[in-house]
Amino acid sequence: MKNFEPDFKRPKLFGVNLIMTVVVLGMLIADLAHGGVLFMIGSAIALAVNYTVDEQMTMLRDSAGDVLIPALATFAAGAFTGILGNSGMSNAIAASIISIIPESLGVHMAPIYAIIAAPAICFLPQDAFYYGIAALIAPVGAQFGISTEQTAVASMVGQAFRLASPVIPALYILTERTQMNFVDYQKLFFTWTWPVLLIYLFMHVVTGAMPF
Repeated sequence: MKNFEPDFKRPKLFGVNLIMTVVVLGMLIADLAHGGVLFMIGSAIALAVNYTVDEQMTMLRDSAGDVLIPALATFAAGAFTGILGNSGMSNAIAASIISIIPESLGVHMAPIYAIIAAPAICFLPQDAFYYGIAALIAPVGAQFGISTEQTAVASMVGQAFRLASPVIPALYILTERTQMNFVDYQKLFFTWTWPVLLIYLFMHVVTGAMPF
């Protein structure tokens, strides 16, 4: 990719680019506008400041192929989320998960739910998981004395597995850039992420953020 050649680096404009990056990140954190809008405006300004028109066109043409794949994956994930939620499948999945937990284990539902959340948050879009499954688990946990906040903490444990999800477009760019097969990346990720999940569970229980 020509975009990564030294000719496209702008060391003399490092300070300017750093300031623009900090400003965009600050506006993003302050929630002044949608992230996509801020990114597009910031990218347009950065291109105009750093490159000539011809160089801009060259970079856009070289990047078009990389942009198309995650964009299509994002649209597909959005369609999947809509179908999963509006068809009632999210509710059915949540009911199935709840049905496999015996009543005798209800008081230990938080860590059980945290373990279930790991694969769920990996293979389901976050909207489908948090608006569908997590929303239904919360009142069930309340019946066993588990607060909504504690249920929310348990659901976040699954984030340890999130970066192996096939519905994250950025991961396809990562594996393409590192010349690694996506399946091989997932296998490697799953091999080393289990200790992270156990550390999450241990720290949440020790600090009292999640009842055991």
